[in-house]
Amino acid sequence: MGEPESSEDAGMRLGEGLDTCKLIEFLPQPTILLDCEGNIVRVNEPMVRLFGQSISEIEGDHWLRLFEHKENLPLTSSWKCLQQTGQPLQLEVSITRPDLSKRVINLRIDTFCTDSERTQYLGCAQDVTITHQLSEAAAENERRLAIMLEVMSEGVVLQDSTGRIMLSNPAAEKILGLTNEQMCGRTSIDPRWRSIREDGSDYPGQEHPAMRSLATGHMLRGEVMGVHKPTGELTWISINSVPLFDGKSTAPYAVVASFSDITELKNGRDETQSRLDSLHLIQIELEMHQRELEEKNVQLRSMADTDVLTGLKNRRCLFERLRAEIALVERNGNPFSLVLFDIDFFKSINDTYGHMAGDDVLKKVAHALQSCARISDFVARYGGEEFAVILPQTDSGQALQAAERMLSEVRRTYCEGKQVTASAGVACCSGSVMSIDALIEAADKALYRAKDLGRNQAVMAD
Repeated sequence: MGEPESSEDAGMRLGEGLDTCKLIEFLPQPTILLDCEGNIVRVNEPMVRLFGQSISEIEGDHWLRLFEHKENLPLTSSWKCLQQTGQPLQLEVSITRPDLSKRVINLRIDTFCTDSERTQYLGCAQDVTITHQLSEAAAENERRLAIMLEVMSEGVVLQDSTGRIMLSNPAAEKILGLTNEQMCGRTSIDPRWRSIREDGSDYPGQEHPAMRSLATGHMLRGEVMGVHKPTGELTWISINSVPLFDGKSTAPYAVVASFSDITELKNGRDETQSRLDSLHLIQIELEMHQRELEEKNVQLRSMADTDVLTGLKNRRCLFERLRAEIALVERNGNPFSLVLFDIDFFKSINDTYGHMAGDDVLKKVAHALQSCARISDFVARYGGEEFAVILPQTDSGQALQAAERMLSEVRRTYCEGKQVTASAGVACCSGSVMSIDALIEAADKALYRAKDLGRNQAVMAD
């Protein structure tokens, strides 16, 4: 066998053996072809969509005009460097599209020569706007969290899965009489804490609320402990611990322990009422923090791929799959179909038997639809009592038959002895490519016709 070809040799033959202008039209990544002066010779469809302009508006213009944005000043000097040295240009740049929306792009431009030794440049772009936005949002959340921890009257420490302290806030340093540097790396079982219970007996480190939350995955509230400061002074604290989970893991990856100094409350009964008021405020703060955590969890669940109740893919995944299927239709013309299902008289099930029974019906219907689906089919919970099934490479007639099979399986579902039925609307996306909204609207209209015709049946869209 001969020596392997280098990427440079492959790149040279790209220019020699193929029509580069034609080739880039088939590249999935936004791509432009430039002449030696930087004028745009050819642009593919993904690049046109990225910039929100027509081919005629882009081709023939100098490529730098596409990036006329105050944040893109390094481009001109980088372009000159590329022309002089041949070193690839790679920068993160911003653009403003004609509709005034802004995008952030990773741009790379490479040099290659044609068979006539004429220098040309090939530019590829990657839209990283969402990554940028998520990064900025994460940074802002971290900043807000840091401010919140800074001003809190409660002590807060973050401990990893082994119980080692990773960080603490100023209130924690004040309450425990230790700096953040002195606490970092310590665990709750470190004997230097010299912790005691309310009756004066030793408080084993393994029973510290943070360690118990790590072991059990449960949140603990209001645990009272006496801790000796380095000066020997005894401080009484009330501790809450909240385990943190990563994704679907059942084991916490860290725990947040928050605590307040209740020394005066415990030792000074004459200030009991004022301290109770203070604890009430702390409780309010904890509940606010808990609500924030719950809101964050809701956001994370909504961003996840799976519907928690049914185990099916969720609405966000459904739209991503529809975009992919429509793109396939655009490329190869193979049809696909969308079926929307709606459980008949579902509100009556909830009202009569309760929401737990309604949830059970949703799970059973989800299982029925999934059991009839092919490996290539995509079953999702569209929302409420509605489900959606994408049938790849399936025309309208085949889709109607598939929908009838699924409805037949749904009829085998019962709630409190009563048969459960559903109605279905079928829409097909074939040669004339439809938008996602138009496809869903067509299936939805067919679904409502099925209900108007008496439910428990499937109807094909016009």
